[in-house]
Amino acid sequence: YKATAPIALTNVHDITISYDSITGGSRACISLTNCRNIHITHCKLLNGSSFGVWTEGCVNIKVDSSYFYRVSSGVFAYSSQTIQVIANQFKNMQGPYPYGQFVQFNHVSGAGNCFINNRGDNVSGHSNAEDDVNVNASNGVATSPIMISGNWIRGGTSKTGGGIVLGDNGGSYQTAQNNILVNTAAYGIGIADGTNMQIIGNKIYGAQTPVSNVGIAVQDYYGIGCAMNTITGNYVNWTNSAGVRNDGWNANNCGIVTGWANNTWNANITASILPAVIITYK
Repeated sequence: YKATAPIALTNVHDITISYDSITGGSRACISLTNCRNIHITHCKLLNGSSFGVWTEGCVNIKVDSSYFYRVSSGVFAYSSQTIQVIANQFKNMQGPYPYGQFVQFNHVSGAGNCFINNRGDNVSGHSNAEDDVNVNASNGVATSPIMISGNWIRGGTSKTGGGIVLGDNGGSYQTAQNNILVNTAAYGIGIADGTNMQIIGNKIYGAQTPVSNVGIAVQDYYGIGCAMNTITGNYVNWTNSAGVRNDGWNANNCGIVTGWANNTWNANITASILPAVIITYK
């Protein structure tokens, strides 16, 4: 890795950024505006009060095999298309609210958007995370939903944040599938609004903490419209702050939630569904 100053690119295309170690300070480590076909790989994005990677108005940006440490949010994709965040590791996002995500897709659209096979760990006392993964006002397509899949996610202390939220401020065609979540603050995975959302085959464990609330939740939180959603095949064991089991909550304002009865509530799982050490990059 070579020590590199923060990178800001506008109207650039068809390049690879690799093996850079970037300390962000007050600037995003890597900022991309109206760029396309950019590959960020094997980078270290560290110690900043802004983002690890910021995109605005970009198309076809891939971020893989990189390490994000103590930045406001890891990857923040705004008004962009085909954003792929794959096999990265994130530790101790700093926020503050409304930031503090490993990734946020914000007004992202089209096919090919994904957050796949990443690992993220927010250690209590060393992080200030909100939602670990937030999909905000974003729309995939029927044949290629925004895919949050195969991730290992642990930690968080926010009273309002949690593991993965789909449909924040609405949206459509978003899927959270085959993720493993442990002690992700207020909730595990939620649908806050929108249509054609799917929560499928995840393992979600939450011990009693001062902020813990519910394992899986679905509601028309914003009143935008919530329908045609699926929650099935999940294994959930979640205890709220009062010490009461609270694996799932359906507000019953999103119409029929397909598969609700086909989840394993009170599952025989513990925090050991994730290894003690999940972050191996340094």
